[in-house]
Amino acid sequence: MLVHLIPLIRCTKGTVFDLVDQAKDFVLSKIDLWVGTRAESTRAPTKYEIPQEVVAEAIVDAPCSREELQDAVGIKDREHFREAYLESLLTVAWIERTIPDKPASRLQKYRLTEKGRRLPEQIDEEEGRT
Repeated sequence: MLVHLIPLIRCTKGTVFDLVDQAKDFVLSKIDLWVGTRAESTRAPTKYEIPQEVVAEAIVDAPCSREELQDAVGIKDREHFREAYLESLLTVAWIERTIPDKPASRLQKYRLTEKGRRLPEQIDEEEGRT
């Protein structure tokens, strides 16, 4: 099952995880950066107004519609995306519906589960990178 779904997380501009890093860098470029003094070192210390980890988590935790997910991976056919990818991701519990009682709601969105958040580590293990 994992091997079948790996193409979903590969995009033309890198993996979804690379895209999260790119989005985080973009957000951080718009946030104020605190710059300290050089009293203790030759380099002035810097710190973002919002911690980088918080920004990355907010990006990852943001619910997405089916259309947004489909656009992100570049799959045009809605039925194919739903049957081959969306339902598979729901079945393996990598994502969950934000309105579980109404799967066909026009307001339905999807978010990563805890299992889905651990996916990068699982892929690394299966590809022998750990």
